[in-house]
Amino acid sequence: MKRIFGLVAMMVASISVIVSMLLTKQGLTTHYISNLGLGNYSLIFNMGMITSGVLLAIFFFMNKEILIKISGIISSLGLIGVGIFHIGNFIHQFFASLFFIFIGVVIFLVSINQKKSLFRMFGFLTFFVEVILLIFFNPLIEKISSLLIIVWLFLYCIYMFFDGRKK
Repeated sequence: MKRIFGLVAMMVASISVIVSMLLTKQGLTTHYISNLGLGNYSLIFNMGMITSGVLLAIFFFMNKEILIKISGIISSLGLIGVGIFHIGNFIHQFFASLFFIFIGVVIFLVSINQKKSLFRMFGFLTFFVEVILLIFFNPLIEKISSLLIIVWLFLYCIYMFFDGRKK
C-alpha cells in the first residue's frame, strides 16, 4: 500500500503545475517553472511541491537500493525546498539544484539496472536532457526536462507499484 505514495506525488505535482500555469498564463520560453511560486496563485504551486516532495520522500524511503533511496530522499527535500523558498534567492536555487541533480542520479541508477529496453532508453533520454538543462539552464529546457522527469517518475512509480504487488 505504501507504494501508492509515488503515484499520488506525481499526480499532485502534475496538477499543481498545470493548474498554476493555466491560471498565470506564463510563457513557455520566458519563465521558469519556479515563477509559479510567486503571485496570486502561488499557494497552489508551492503546496503542490511541498506535498509531492513529502510523498516522494516516503516512496523513496521504501526503496531497497540504498543509493536510489538516498538520492531520491535528497531530491524530495529539494522539491520541498522549492515550495518553501521563493525564486530569486540562493536558497531556492540550492533546493532546485538539489532536486534536479539528485533526481537525475535516481533516473541514471534505475536506468542502468533496467532490463526493459524501452524504459531504459527513456530513462537515458531523460537523464541526457537533465544534463543539458544543468549546462544550458533556460526556461524551455527546464520545462522539457520537468515534463520528462514527471513522465519517467509516473512510469517508475507504476512499475514499482505493480512489481511490489507481485511479491
